[in-house]
Amino acid sequence: MTQITRRATLQILSALGIGSVAFHKALAVQIEESQSITAAMIANASWIAEQELTPEQQEEVAKTVASKLRNISKLRQYAIDADTPLSVSFVPHFFADAKRSVADLPELDVQFSWREFSSAESPTLTESEISFASVRTLGQMLRSRQVSSFELTKLYLSRLNRFNPLLNCVVNLTEEIALAQAKRADDELATGSDRGPLHGIPYGAKDIMTVPNLPTTWGVSEYRDTVRQQTATVVQRMESAGAVLLGKLSVGTMAWGDEWFGGMTRNPWNPEQGSSGSSAGSACAVAAGMCGFALGTETHGSIVSPSRRCGVTGLRPTFGRISRAGCMTLGWTLDKIGPIVRYVEDAAAVFANLLGADGRDPTVVHRPFHWPAHQSTNSWKIGFIPDQLSKAEQECLERLRAQGAAVVEIALPTEVPIDPLMDCLSCEAATMHEELSRNAADEQVLGKWGPTFRGGQWIPAVHYLRGLRARTQLISLMEATLSKVDVLLGGQDLAHTNLSGHPSLVVAVSSRETPVGPQPDTIKLTSRLFAEDVLLSVGQFLQMEIPPTPAAPPLERFLQESE
Repeated sequence: MTQITRRATLQILSALGIGSVAFHKALAVQIEESQSITAAMIANASWIAEQELTPEQQEEVAKTVASKLRNISKLRQYAIDADTPLSVSFVPHFFADAKRSVADLPELDVQFSWREFSSAESPTLTESEISFASVRTLGQMLRSRQVSSFELTKLYLSRLNRFNPLLNCVVNLTEEIALAQAKRADDELATGSDRGPLHGIPYGAKDIMTVPNLPTTWGVSEYRDTVRQQTATVVQRMESAGAVLLGKLSVGTMAWGDEWFGGMTRNPWNPEQGSSGSSAGSACAVAAGMCGFALGTETHGSIVSPSRRCGVTGLRPTFGRISRAGCMTLGWTLDKIGPIVRYVEDAAAVFANLLGADGRDPTVVHRPFHWPAHQSTNSWKIGFIPDQLSKAEQECLERLRAQGAAVVEIALPTEVPIDPLMDCLSCEAATMHEELSRNAADEQVLGKWGPTFRGGQWIPAVHYLRGLRARTQLISLMEATLSKVDVLLGGQDLAHTNLSGHPSLVVAVSSRETPVGPQPDTIKLTSRLFAEDVLLSVGQFLQMEIPPTPAAPPLERFLQESE
């Protein structure tokens, strides 16, 4: 540990803004003399967090506070120019106007098309093949009357009922809503009223997205019957696009991992393994062919991680692209919403229908999105970081090089200390879920969050705000780095890009062997801010070059083995 001085400790305790000067001095002397934070010290000062702590929790908090002190020391050693602002903005006018409306906003420039979308011939598929078909293929089948939205919805509901006991990815099915929406979609399409590429396509929503008259549980046992009477903006936009809501899909407890009050959500390619999280149910259901697509969210890996585990495609957009109104908050400066799909082109279709401000989330900006991007491979510049490419990513790099793309070695910025900046997540999450943390009758209710929530109570405001200023510099450095290329292929940039708000795309490609058989492999692409069109174009090219195989997990075999 960095040497802890009495002066540094006094600064930290003063920053907390509570307690007497005499108390500060007494605790500072103890810490300086022992050069450690002990459980006894935490017990003596536990009133700071206004929580009674068990002996085990006192030990845990002592370790956490020691870690925070190290982070505070690291961040203080990083020079921040006096003119550097916070990486968040204070916008009182947004909240002062109670009548703000989307109609008052400038028109959003979103252009999306599938070539020959309406007239393309629809393939003849078996029921199993339909379950794993792309959104584009399903749309062709709907418009050629080869299948109806009602039939498609019944098919997916049947699969959800059949395989959910094995995979545990559903919190609540919305069968009545789904069938009504499907019938409406069929009636509209029959009369020539076409809402676009998602019209009639069944989907699932992560269970932190509110739907009126339905429980929104956040994966928490104490919230299993909690009905939040508003509609999440993303759910509203899916309804406006004509998509059909099949159900609320599992989320790790308060958006951490794949464990929720119903148990563990499983990887359809290996049910002995969790699906990862926290968009656990969304990735699982897409991989298992139980919906056309799903919506997920990410604060620090919750789209990227389950997409990689389950061998599907997931887009984590630029921060501020999509409204989070009506969704559980974990980190106000980190949360993002994006699609989880089987094919890259489908991600573009869903993304196009989620974009833009709504008058409810002040962070959302209007930025254009055009698809397809009409770019050629020989115009691309592909970045990579040595020793940070998987086998599949190395193969993709060579494919791109062979097609004329320029390949450029780059490095992520190292000036800004990353670990201290992640304290923003601890602080924001602890603040958001303070009431539950204080009142939880059982530690199990908090899932994996207990230590983080308790530790978050001890983060000084000065440290949090200094971190936001350092993030301003990280954003600038990351944008400068990523602007040198069209996309970064691979790379261990999860913390960097979530802190800076840059978009990433996981793409299902090729195949890899696992202990229980082959499953699709994945690669990760990252781009500069608001460059999702390029990100998706490169991803689509690679997915078409090296298609993901096999097409479907052997769920019937797994189901028989589990009986």
